[in-house]
Amino acid sequence: LAALVLFALVALTAPLTVGSDVESVTDAPGRPLESPSGHFPLGTDQFGRNLLGLVIWGSRISLLVGLLAAVLSVAIGALIGVTAGHFRGWYATVAMRVTDWFLVMPTLVLAIALATVLSRSLGTIVLAIGV
Repeated sequence: LAALVLFALVALTAPLTVGSDVESVTDAPGRPLESPSGHFPLGTDQFGRNLLGLVIWGSRISLLVGLLAAVLSVAIGALIGVTAGHFRGWYATVAMRVTDWFLVMPTLVLAIALATVLSRSLGTIVLAIGV
């Protein structure tokens, strides 16, 4: 839990600690493919960009996708559970069979199928992971 809080704090403070010029290819601060040093702890990429800065900026998107996918999963599960518990009968039976199908379906296959059918965006990634 402490590691997750640390990663979240580092990701949230990225604009202050790393700066927003990390993705700029034209203003890259280092030489291409520089090995790790005191100035660049993880080295640089082929464009001379700081790899540690890129990892920190990438963690912002990763944490956002994980959080939104978890919220979506809880919302869908709670909605199906509450409605199945309330209406009972044939609706509860159908809802349970659909839920069972999602539980036995390999999640990677479902994520690939959704990514193939839908456009490539943050919403598609959240939907593929959250469902």
